[in-house]
Amino acid sequence: MDTFLSLLLERAKKNPDVPAFRTKRMGIWNPTSWSQARDQVSILAQALSQNGVEAGTPVGIFGPNATDFYLDYLAVQSLGGIVVPIGTNTFGDELAQQVNGADVEVVLAFEQQHVDALLECGQTCVKRIFYINGRGMENYTQPELMALPDATGGIEASAAFLEQMEGQRNPEETATILFTSGTGRSERPVELSHGALIATARSIARRETITEKDELLAYLPLSVSSDFLFSFSLALTTGCTLNCPESDDTVLQNMQEIGPSVLFGPPYVYKYIYTHASNRIESARTFDTKIYKSALRAVMTVASHRAAGQKDSFTDWLLFMFARITTFSPFCNIYGLSRLRLALTGGDAIAPDVFNFFRAIGIDLRETYGQVEGCACVTMQSPEDWNSDSVGLPLDDTEVRIENGEIWFRGPGQMKGIYKNPEATADSIKDGWVRTHDAGHLDDQGRLHVHGQIARMGSLNGGGAFASDMLETRLRSFEYIKQAIVLGDGRDYPVAVVTVDGTITRTWADRRSLRYTGYADLSAHASVQEMVREYIQKVNEGLAEDPATSGMQFRRFAILNREFMASAGEVTPTRKLRCHEIEEKHRGLIDALYSDALEYTYTDPVDEESYTVPLGNV
Repeated sequence: MDTFLSLLLERAKKNPDVPAFRTKRMGIWNPTSWSQARDQVSILAQALSQNGVEAGTPVGIFGPNATDFYLDYLAVQSLGGIVVPIGTNTFGDELAQQVNGADVEVVLAFEQQHVDALLECGQTCVKRIFYINGRGMENYTQPELMALPDATGGIEASAAFLEQMEGQRNPEETATILFTSGTGRSERPVELSHGALIATARSIARRETITEKDELLAYLPLSVSSDFLFSFSLALTTGCTLNCPESDDTVLQNMQEIGPSVLFGPPYVYKYIYTHASNRIESARTFDTKIYKSALRAVMTVASHRAAGQKDSFTDWLLFMFARITTFSPFCNIYGLSRLRLALTGGDAIAPDVFNFFRAIGIDLRETYGQVEGCACVTMQSPEDWNSDSVGLPLDDTEVRIENGEIWFRGPGQMKGIYKNPEATADSIKDGWVRTHDAGHLDDQGRLHVHGQIARMGSLNGGGAFASDMLETRLRSFEYIKQAIVLGDGRDYPVAVVTVDGTITRTWADRRSLRYTGYADLSAHASVQEMVREYIQKVNEGLAEDPATSGMQFRRFAILNREFMASAGEVTPTRKLRCHEIEEKHRGLIDALYSDALEYTYTDPVDEESYTVPLGNV
């Protein structure tokens, strides 16, 4: 049967001693074999059953990526419970919204800060909170609290218990409730079944020949749908090993140690590596910088030819191969990419220059398209797709159609519905097809091209088209621009609010002996403003070449005094911008960009300090 419990039992029987999970703690990688995972899951499941968890019980899993929490997933699901993953940095109103929105009754929390967050957020439905790490919990007397080691004490492992539970499970049961990102609409709790997640993972594994010999890296927040699919589901489906880094700060270092063969990352992950490499070159000796930039030109020349469907000259090909061997093979070793045979990205559009860079240096980077409502993956590029305009062909047994410019899909990986919201479910699923609220088209080869969220598309006052997602992607191609939001619908012209990458911009400024006191001062510096203005001017030149985009050229821009922040409600766990919140919070700045003002002064609600933001003309 296609349930995660049946997959666990199958793996434990077939490969009992093979590592299923590894988690790095205190500098040591701690493996857990499939048979050990089965035994630990059986103990956890019995303890949860004794404390009221049964079929249909929503259970919050609140903590970091670690073996313990993925085993908690399996224990809950073995009882027919519903896993509600909660990212370790989720607090306050957002935490209460997720807990209350999914009717979470039981929570498995990692440590004191997570328990405190649950007690303080205003949730109203949690009856029991288990905590794993008891440090600092000695004086807590709330009756709903219980140490998980106390709950499992005295319980013996029992494969028979899990086998009994397996007979009661059904692939159509809800495996998890995951929340949409809230970038285009309000966050919604989406129900995904065991069968949908497993079918999607199997389709990916068949297409890319992912086997038990592969290594995965799990580092995205637990609450992200791509972690549930590309980490947990893919590991259970294929039997490959799932590796969990020590912390968010050690992901790159841990990736070098593991050398994953398959990696999923949102666009910001690849942009970070791309920018980090650029920063190292900015900090290097002039001679080394010249060598790197020459090698980069060689590989990017061939990448641009292949993206355009052109053939390479023999000289270009020779320089391309020489640069790969002498410069970018060591580069891949430094970043833990040398064993990476498949790199996937999705959740947002990746900047073309970043996509081309990884393809050019020999990393098989593919774009995927999907939403929570489709288990995070509906289409995937093929190895031959050197152009990032397309997000590839649908997965096995999945269909995509375009209706009035909107993307619809149906297939084995589609959601069951919106949790306890039949009206929203009926609006999202019609005649078996799921609507995406994204605009796009299919080319003559059946590949999907995504234009962006329909809610963020519009027109300029002069009647010209306006596509903010496309403009933002072009701006993010510049390594110095970290985030960008573009406004223009119903206005005379587009404007941009961007943030610069502090690390590489500081290095750039230091090499030019610029004086500044911090990020806000650096972002307002005349030289940084001019650097960004020159790049936006290049973007305008590219827009002017196409009649369809010539009317979308920028006239004004501003560099914000800080980065957009998750703690301010401006960014999702995968670093996508919550555009509606940003527009509301920075309404004064946006209005100033549509005036003749040369600067805008405001009090930032994050630190309640006053800042003056220059307003630039392009």
